[in-house]
Amino acid sequence: MAVLEHLEQTVGPKALGAVSSAGVYGGSAVSLLAWLGSQSAVAIVGIVVSIGGLILSWWHKRAMQRIARDRLALDRARFEADLD
Repeated sequence: MAVLEHLEQTVGPKALGAVSSAGVYGGSAVSLLAWLGSQSAVAIVGIVVSIGGLILSWWHKRAMQRIARDRLALDRARFEADLD
């Protein structure tokens, strides 16, 4: 008789399923916490933050250029209207 069959007969299929499920979730949680504690996780978070800052800076500069361009276009339209 295999070990799994012996456990199913002794403990019951529902209990065996609950124990194995808890083992899978527990192992996954421990491995995730161990990875988050490592230096590679901190490096990845740093890279993501720096890329986010770069994107935000680029977007802000584009927005400021668009505002300046619109202001210059409005000033030019007012100037041309004054000449007419």
